[in-house]
Amino acid sequence: MKNRIIQNMILWIISMSAVLLVWACHRFEKEKVSSLSVYTVRHTLMPLSPDFAIEADSAALYKQYLRLCTGKEFPMIGILRVDGKLYRFIGGDSLRIVPIAPVYSGEGWSGKYSYLYPGANWEKQEFDDSQWQDGIGAFGVKNIYYPVHTLWGANNIYVRRHITINDKEALRGRKMYVRYFCDGQIELYFNGEHISQIEGQSTQIECKQLSGKIVNQLQSGDNIIAAFGHNKGGGFALLDFGLYIENQIYCEQDTATLKQVDVQATQTHYVFQCGSVELQLDFVSPGLLDELGVMGCPVGLITYHVVPKEGECPDIEILFDVDMEWSFDRFFVEMKAEGAKYSYEDGHAIFSQKLCGEQADCGALLLGYEEDKIMQYEGENMFPCWNMKGKKTIKDIMTLVGDQCWVLKKKCDEMDNLLQENVSRNGYKSNVAQILPMYRNFMANHRLVVGMGNKTYCFGDTLGNIREIYRYFPTLLFWRRVDLMKGLLNAVFETCENNDWVKSYPPYDIGTYPISGRQSSVEDHGIEVAADMLMMALAIVELEKDFDYAERHWRLLQQWATYLESCMQNETISVSELLDENDERVKKILGWRAYRKLIQWRQK
Repeated sequence: MKNRIIQNMILWIISMSAVLLVWACHRFEKEKVSSLSVYTVRHTLMPLSPDFAIEADSAALYKQYLRLCTGKEFPMIGILRVDGKLYRFIGGDSLRIVPIAPVYSGEGWSGKYSYLYPGANWEKQEFDDSQWQDGIGAFGVKNIYYPVHTLWGANNIYVRRHITINDKEALRGRKMYVRYFCDGQIELYFNGEHISQIEGQSTQIECKQLSGKIVNQLQSGDNIIAAFGHNKGGGFALLDFGLYIENQIYCEQDTATLKQVDVQATQTHYVFQCGSVELQLDFVSPGLLDELGVMGCPVGLITYHVVPKEGECPDIEILFDVDMEWSFDRFFVEMKAEGAKYSYEDGHAIFSQKLCGEQADCGALLLGYEEDKIMQYEGENMFPCWNMKGKKTIKDIMTLVGDQCWVLKKKCDEMDNLLQENVSRNGYKSNVAQILPMYRNFMANHRLVVGMGNKTYCFGDTLGNIREIYRYFPTLLFWRRVDLMKGLLNAVFETCENNDWVKSYPPYDIGTYPISGRQSSVEDHGIEVAADMLMMALAIVELEKDFDYAERHWRLLQQWATYLESCMQNETISVSELLDENDERVKKILGWRAYRKLIQWRQK
């Protein structure tokens, strides 16, 4: 009797807190700005794509560059000029770099290379490389995504790039950098001094500042960047590198003063003080809306509005400087504003607009990203929700969002207000710091695609990963996004129903982006995934108040419940052992209880 009471208490606790247990795993720092405002130190600003989500590492945007989800810096600077004085509101103190000897050049660059070990001191500036082969950088395997000019045709390669510096004194006091792009094991040297050892693959061009000791090796005349590359196999090898220097074009500037930060479901709002002018800056993600034409689209907006001190009319100009060299023609920027100006120099796109007075007091900067892969599922090419027929380009969706930017921003405002009301009405204020960022993180980590019959699917980098799906389900449940909830589960159900999976529990995943196929995980985690699928199916039924979705997959749900029941024979759980909702013993109870509730729904 005592054991039965304890078990009933456990079931009650689990049923009341199953959703909140997931939230408890994710902690965010927060600080109240207003009654329902949220401040998180690190969060996704723009979920453009799983390959290219823009993040804020700090509320003080002017202290460092924004970052990509890969951890790499996003090289954009934002400046507000007020009566000739500059205030930086986005970007780090390195400001901007320009090439002395660039990477990623369409014509390539001249270099010397050898496949054989050239002997000691080969990396030194004074080494004689006259007998080496002449090549054009970059070096690598042909027919890959990068403009390779010279074949890397052996396990090892030694490359020397001669760079002429006319007057080293003209460069004194400025930071210097090596930019590189590689796939393999790489070692870099400057005039014989070791710069760095790199292991693995770069997804964007990397940038490393040279130490003072290395900069002191700089000479007027001939200088050498030397690289050793080892191809570890796998069919790819790539090596490109160049020399860069700090451009101090914005050195005579101050930083803006941050007044307020507010993170909402589809936007992050910042308010800065720049002298006598207040700058309102909003990072807006139209792809978070549930409108099919833009849902999941890889385009975001930075909208801005300036408010001068009452009675004053200062000369105001806003400027965005974006380093485009590293983007490989897949990243796009555009300004949608009255009287906007554009220029391009040294690999940088510069957008500016005069504000106030006889000009407008607001505008928008559009950021877009184009993935280079197409999702393949069950032998079918699947296209994003915003591009259902596969005929649109990134430029098309940029134009659409740009033409409707203020309408879309208003819809984002309306959605945020509606969700805030839901938070307040249902007593979730204490959870708002978890709920809002998690929704954006979900969209940042998933691609929304459409298959035959206009059925929606949501895919992360690991396709149909049930543990990852379960992690995000409470957030989607809160937003009542049943379309996305089904989109996460559809592929799992179909894989099992098509006899591609014959085990008595669901697959842990169904492959790796962009091609679905065999499970990529070595471990099955059968109990966990069976229980999770039953709980998530129940969540959809209870949200819709309709058993139809579960009825369509009832054979599988019964099979998974039977599997859990077979794993529960003669097992008891002590309250003191109930520590984690991922404990398999707890999962069995959660899954079985969900199945019993599904039976009750079916009987209705």
